[in-house]
Amino acid sequence: MNKIASQLQEVVKQKKQLATNLNVKGVSASQDETLNTLVPKVLSIAGGTSDIKLGTKEITKDGEYFAYEDSLDGYSSINVNVTKDIDFLAKFVIEGGTSTYMNVKMLGDVPEYAFNNAKVNEIDLTLSKEIASNGLYNNDKITKIIAPNPLIAGAYAFSGCTNAEGEVTISEEQTELADNVFNNCKKLKINLHDKITNISKYCFNNCETIDWEYLPPLLPSVYVYTFYKCINLKITELPVGIRELSQYAFSYCSGIETLKIHDNCTTIGSYVFRYCTGLKEVEIGTGIKNINGSYCFGNCTALEKFTIHAITPPSLSSSAFTYSTALKEIRVPASALETYKSASNWSKHADIMIGIEGE
Repeated sequence: MNKIASQLQEVVKQKKQLATNLNVKGVSASQDETLNTLVPKVLSIAGGTSDIKLGTKEITKDGEYFAYEDSLDGYSSINVNVTKDIDFLAKFVIEGGTSTYMNVKMLGDVPEYAFNNAKVNEIDLTLSKEIASNGLYNNDKITKIIAPNPLIAGAYAFSGCTNAEGEVTISEEQTELADNVFNNCKKLKINLHDKITNISKYCFNNCETIDWEYLPPLLPSVYVYTFYKCINLKITELPVGIRELSQYAFSYCSGIETLKIHDNCTTIGSYVFRYCTGLKEVEIGTGIKNINGSYCFGNCTALEKFTIHAITPPSLSSSAFTYSTALKEIRVPASALETYKSASNWSKHADIMIGIEGE
């Protein structure tokens, strides 16, 4: 009963606010009227109802917050200020109608699962410092994120915000990025800093707007799907300390044209550079031991020149260069040329091998 009573009180408050907004628009309305008479007045306003809004409401405790009831569909947005001290944010229930979305201004940090699948159109993080794990998870309804200040972001914090535009900068207080932080954020501009020491799996998967020319220099590895389908990534070399490239790490990164992989890298896994259709030239350092991942350079249709400085031929997958039909030249140390020509799976490319003099 308490819940029903509070909901009814909320409806009354909203009805009064609606009457106030109508008066602002020049339409005669009384706070004592019923919704049945107020709604037609909203719908009769010339030019539609896109600027009729509920007043700002400050959420200060857990509970269920009803945007409106009675299947009312006359508001374009609901402004909700959310305080910092909520451990588990309330459910935001949009009762009836289909077009109403909230514009949310946070008064503090975003708690875990705060807006999972909530009808939020725009979220203002101006006063936020941290987006907790899953804070905006799986919310493809968000179209705009306002975040002028650097943020700390937990695992899955922005994951699934497929349609969100805006710009997010990671705070220098955060040196590690957990799994899936920006997974599938196709339209969001993302800025990192050079003190990042680890980027976990799927972190920037399918982030199409990333156009970085270099990666944070302290990275030790690139994990599975980390930069998968980052089609505008424009790096020309990997950080010096990179030791391993895991499967699908850069697959479909068609914006990469030349790439240098330094001596510390020992392993290139399956599909790492598959479908990097802009990749023309690759140079790999002396430490490489395994290029044995399936299709690791497969379908790189522009790849013409492949240079490797390892004296001992690394293990090579039989499908490493499958469908990379433009490959014209594999350069290896001259002192190991014959070894490469007879090595397993390298031998099939013997006719395009050239020795690097002085190595």
